[in-house]
Amino acid sequence: MIDVATVINASHALSSELVLHRLIETLMRIAVEHAGAQRALLILLRANEPRIEAEAVHDHDTVEVNLRDAVVTPADLPQFALYHVLRTREPVVLDDASANSSYSEDEYVRRRGPRSVLCLPIVKQTRLVGVLYLENRLTPRAFTSDRVVLLELLASQAAISLENARLYTDLYRENCERKRTEEGLRRSEDAFKRSEEFLKEAQRLSSTGGFAWCVSTDEITWSEQLYRIFEFNPAVRVTLELIGSRVYPEDLPLLGDMLERARNAAADFEYAHRLLMPDGSVKYIRLVGHATWDGNGRLEYIGAAQDVTQNRLAQDALSKARSELAHVARVTNLGALTASIADEVKQPLSGIVTNASTCLRMLAADPPNIDGARETARRAIRDGNRASDVITRLRALFTRKGTASEAVDLNEAAREVIALSVSELQRGRVILRSELAEDLPPISGDRVQLQQVILNLLLNAADAMSGVEDRPRQLLIKTEREVDEGDRVRLAVQDTGIGFEPSGVERLFDAFYTTKSGGMGIGLSVSRSIIESHRGRLGAVPNDGPGATFWFSIPQTGTR
Repeated sequence: MIDVATVINASHALSSELVLHRLIETLMRIAVEHAGAQRALLILLRANEPRIEAEAVHDHDTVEVNLRDAVVTPADLPQFALYHVLRTREPVVLDDASANSSYSEDEYVRRRGPRSVLCLPIVKQTRLVGVLYLENRLTPRAFTSDRVVLLELLASQAAISLENARLYTDLYRENCERKRTEEGLRRSEDAFKRSEEFLKEAQRLSSTGGFAWCVSTDEITWSEQLYRIFEFNPAVRVTLELIGSRVYPEDLPLLGDMLERARNAAADFEYAHRLLMPDGSVKYIRLVGHATWDGNGRLEYIGAAQDVTQNRLAQDALSKARSELAHVARVTNLGALTASIADEVKQPLSGIVTNASTCLRMLAADPPNIDGARETARRAIRDGNRASDVITRLRALFTRKGTASEAVDLNEAAREVIALSVSELQRGRVILRSELAEDLPPISGDRVQLQQVILNLLLNAADAMSGVEDRPRQLLIKTEREVDEGDRVRLAVQDTGIGFEPSGVERLFDAFYTTKSGGMGIGLSVSRSIIESHRGRLGAVPNDGPGATFWFSIPQTGTR
């Protein structure tokens, strides 16, 4: 007869346990103790493949349960019994497996010699969950019908409890994973917030703000620091028009040129401009942008803008000090040069004056001393030649060396000069515009010397407009081809300054001739020498309106 109390107690023990490994241990102990088995295996299906979850061994009135996770092999149990249960979902009960010739050929039966064998399906609602295997190696007919019925009832409860425990375990793992994920997210959020605070503080200390600009939509995103630099309300939507309202009026053409290049070239850019603030103060901004593409394949620029006003003011002060020092040095050098020339020329000039006076006295004598006057005149000629030799030596001293010829992109050379002189032009409130021909062929020459000429023309144009107050100080630098002039390349610098009289154009290029109060009259003379050494021409013409245009043309590479 079945002990009902035993069944109830066993079922309660199984149903009250939700932790999977403890449930398995409880199930194995109950099964071994109530079935009179010496060994038991719990086999559960994972993805329809049987795997051993636990093994129990009854020895000397104790049951030892070991949790396992292993593939079922012929060395673990009789294969025929396992696969019969898996296929039919019916129990297999062998009273004496070793004595039955039908089963004695099984590898496990042959090697281990079990007598009583019981293999039970564990089923939940017609779904096979696993198999409970029990054996007794000493006693035949150990698994009586009452014990089989008891174990079948326990197997049914075990199916439910195993499923509940598995769900509980999965839920517990999910909760633990969620907690770990939430903790990781919290740490990440904390780290992100901390990094964000560090970035904000670093941007504030360095006066640098970040931005993103989607070119196709003109959508612009700014950091808080960039709003502070431009002194805009963070609630206001940033647009190119809004940015333009802060840009210094004379720098708006540069802004337009930069935007056009950024839209067309899809390349990194660097740009410097000024801001005119509501209180009338001026800020200097350095802008860098990196071209990239967003997830939709749209061109986007990611960059930073830095307020470099303090650095700029310091540089201006340093530049002014250097300029004053250079002026002192030039005056000193000019004084030394003048003293040297005077010392060299003084003696032969004195000799000429003395000999000329002596010659006059000899001719005025009665009778005239013709021979003496003739000899004195010869000495005067000798002294004149000596003075000429002094001038020749000085000219030889300052004669330039030969040019280092290379292929030069005049557009690129002009852009480099513009980048170097933009600060000086901005200080003079000059609005610079460039029209550089796209198909300009290269020329052969000394890049540094040609850039010296371009720089001299730009600075001269800025000086010519320094006193202009009744019109914009506009400066245009332009390159083009002169096909009609023998395939030559031309660069022109046009200003709106004071200009010059057409009759005095040639004197502009004479050494030591200047129209500037603080000038030395050397720049244009040296520039003409450089251009002529490149087989070129340097000239100037008055504009139809205010100002003048200075230009030079040089044969392109390969032109004789």
